[in-house]
Amino acid sequence: QLVFQADRFSIYSLAEIEAHGAKVAQGQSGFCDAVFALIGQRVVEVSQSPSHVLVLSFEKGTQFSVRTDVEAFTGPRGI
Repeated sequence: QLVFQADRFSIYSLAEIEAHGAKVAQGQSGFCDAVFALIGQRVVEVSQSPSHVLVLSFEKGTQFSVRTDVEAFTGPRGI
């Protein structure tokens, strides 16, 4: 879950973080540290791409991306 002041996003798909040319995926070593490093940074751009339903670009150049592929979805499924 991502929290920005009064706004909250629940993420049910696998995410990736790219910083300084290196990419780390959710579940890999260093992912939690990379998310923690984003605390206090401002989001400067919100976008999407064919492979990512959400891309948050932070002020220091880091991108937090949520994958669109079905295999990446980990949340509750409809009936």
